[in-house]
Amino acid sequence: MDSRRLWGVVLVLWAGLSFASPAQDLFNEVSRLLNDYYGGFSQVRPQELKQKYQGELEKICAQEVACPTNKALPFIH
Repeated sequence: MDSRRLWGVVLVLWAGLSFASPAQDLFNEVSRLLNDYYGGFSQVRPQELKQKYQGELEKICAQEVACPTNKALPFIH
Protein backbone atom coordinates (compact mmCIF):
# COMPACT_ATOMS: atom_id res chain seq x y z
CA MET A 1 0.00 0.00 0.00
CA ASP A 2 1.50 3.33 -1.03
CA SER A 3 1.67 6.22 1.41
CA ARG A 4 -1.12 8.23 -0.27
CA ARG A 5 -3.56 5.35 -0.01
CA LEU A 6 -2.55 4.64 3.58
CA TRP A 7 -3.03 8.32 4.42
CA GLY A 8 -6.50 8.20 2.84
CA VAL A 9 -7.48 5.19 4.93
CA VAL A 10 -6.24 6.87 8.10
CA LEU A 11 -8.16 10.04 7.24
CA VAL A 12 -11.41 8.13 6.63
CA LEU A 13 -11.04 6.22 9.91
CA TRP A 14 -10.26 9.40 11.83
CA ALA A 15 -13.26 11.21 10.32
CA GLY A 16 -15.57 8.34 11.21
CA LEU A 17 -14.39 8.27 14.79
CA SER A 18 -14.61 12.00 15.27
CA PHE A 19 -18.39 12.16 14.77
CA ALA A 20 -20.58 11.39 17.76
CA SER A 21 -23.90 9.69 17.30
CA PRO A 22 -27.07 11.80 17.10
CA ALA A 23 -28.12 10.37 20.49
CA GLN A 24 -24.82 11.40 22.07
CA ASP A 25 -25.03 14.85 20.48
CA LEU A 26 -28.52 15.37 21.92
CA PHE A 27 -27.50 14.09 25.34
CA ASN A 28 -24.46 16.39 25.38
CA GLU A 29 -26.50 19.43 24.37
CA VAL A 30 -29.21 18.82 26.98
CA SER A 31 -26.52 18.29 29.62
CA ARG A 32 -24.81 21.53 28.62
CA LEU A 33 -28.07 23.50 28.73
CA LEU A 34 -29.00 22.04 32.10
CA ASN A 35 -25.57 22.88 33.47
CA ASP A 36 -25.58 26.43 32.07
CA TYR A 37 -29.17 27.48 32.73
CA TYR A 38 -30.82 25.42 35.47
CA GLY A 39 -31.31 27.44 38.61
CA GLY A 40 -33.88 25.40 40.48
CA PHE A 41 -33.99 23.86 43.92
CA SER A 42 -32.53 20.43 43.15
CA GLN A 43 -29.48 19.43 45.15
CA VAL A 44 -28.31 17.15 42.32
CA ARG A 45 -25.70 18.78 40.13
CA PRO A 46 -26.12 18.45 36.35
CA GLN A 47 -22.62 17.00 35.97
CA GLU A 48 -23.55 14.17 38.34
CA LEU A 49 -26.60 13.38 36.23
CA LYS A 50 -24.51 13.33 33.07
CA GLN A 51 -22.01 10.93 34.61
CA LYS A 52 -24.78 8.71 35.94
CA TYR A 53 -26.60 8.31 32.62
CA GLN A 54 -23.66 8.47 30.18
CA GLY A 55 -22.80 4.81 30.81
CA GLU A 56 -26.39 3.72 30.25
CA LEU A 57 -26.55 5.61 26.96
CA GLU A 58 -23.29 3.99 25.87
CA LYS A 59 -24.71 0.53 26.63
CA ILE A 60 -27.87 1.20 24.63
CA CYS A 61 -25.91 2.60 21.69
CA ALA A 62 -23.06 0.09 21.76
CA GLN A 63 -24.27 -1.82 18.69
CA GLU A 64 -25.37 1.25 16.72
CA VAL A 65 -23.15 2.92 14.15
CA ALA A 66 -25.18 6.13 14.31
CA CYS A 67 -27.33 5.82 17.40
CA PRO A 68 -30.61 7.70 16.78
CA THR A 69 -31.77 10.52 19.02
CA ASN A 70 -34.76 8.55 20.33
CA LYS A 71 -32.32 6.34 22.27
CA ALA A 72 -31.34 9.37 24.40
CA LEU A 73 -34.89 10.48 25.16
CA PRO A 74 -35.40 8.27 28.28
CA PHE A 75 -32.37 9.96 29.89
CA ILE A 76 -33.50 13.52 29.25
CA HIS A 77 -37.21 13.32 30.07
